[in-house]
Amino acid sequence: MLNVHVAAAAEGLPALNRRRMLLGLAAASSAAAAPVSAAVASRGENEALLGLGDALPAVVGEYLEAEACRAAIIDAWGPKWPRAPEGIVYWAGPFSGDCERSLTGAGFNYVKPPGGRAGDNFRCIRKASTLRSGAELWSKTLRRYRSPKSRAYAQERLDEYAIPLALAEPYEAECERIRDLSGFPHADARLNAARDALLDQIALIMGEEPITMAGIFVQAEALKAAAHLEMLSQAARQHMDGMNWGQILAASLLRIAGAAA
Repeated sequence: MLNVHVAAAAEGLPALNRRRMLLGLAAASSAAAAPVSAAVASRGENEALLGLGDALPAVVGEYLEAEACRAAIIDAWGPKWPRAPEGIVYWAGPFSGDCERSLTGAGFNYVKPPGGRAGDNFRCIRKASTLRSGAELWSKTLRRYRSPKSRAYAQERLDEYAIPLALAEPYEAECERIRDLSGFPHADARLNAARDALLDQIALIMGEEPITMAGIFVQAEALKAAAHLEMLSQAARQHMDGMNWGQILAASLLRIAGAAA
């Protein structure tokens, strides 16, 4: 129980005081675990590991601040995000169209109206770029046609693109305006960078070998910091690096405890 209180007390301390506490804990743990081998007793803690541990709180702080900033923008600007006009909306399968998306880029959760094809459960929108290309094509075609029947057909096809285009262009312009005013792209990029930095810091800490209980506490703090991240991000990084952070900590703890036995 004492170690739990010590670990909690170490959080938020200035780097120098924090390191002194950890090293003092390591010395106390070694003294209490007598007899200790001469090799273990003569070695200090891994300085690289301690340095990485000293830097961890700032990295965690940046991640939490970036996360809060992004969330605040979503709360403030999400309700102002426009909904697509019905004239450019259609329903399609998950891989068949451009879903209508929110400020964050996530698709909206809509209830599909009755009817339509089975599986067409995603509310999609016709993009202005696609409509513009179609309108330009049929506008040129209309100018080439001479017979009334052909011109009527071309005009009908042109209207199928030009009419929704008149809705899509202002809708997309408003989306872009809200996106720029909100600052969301910058906040999203900041959070992504902070997430990568935190994953890097944790991976570096878990890649070092602790010598005493001070090092064990640094690695334990790193795993606690990982709890701020999505499980998928943690798993992907461990898979990419060929590491299992929990197993690494357990192995280090057993090794140090065994050396002191």
